Amino acid sequence: MFVQIELDSHQAEDFARFETAISTIDQIVECWAVGGGMDYLIKVVTRDLETYQKLIDDLLAAKVGVKRYYSYVVTAPVKNEPLPLTSLIQTS
Repeated sequence: MFVQIELDSHQAEDFARFETAISTIDQIVECWAVGGGMDYLIKVVTRDLETYQKLIDDLLAAKVGVKRYYSYVVTAPVKNEPLPLTSLIQTS
């Protein structure tokens, strides 16, 4: 599952509170702070949708500043490659 998250407020302490809260949730395996319409993109791995919904309900109940969220169910992997390190470090 990928989830876009927007926070209620955008003060430094709001970001810190959210990031601290999600750092303790094992099912949130990746998190990126992003620019644009949303504040975070998280990758969640759970055994089923019921477990996912409980995670989201618990996150909302924790009052860590989530204003809204959008969930995207992964239906099939299309591409999952390692980072192209050689092309990133090549010098001209």
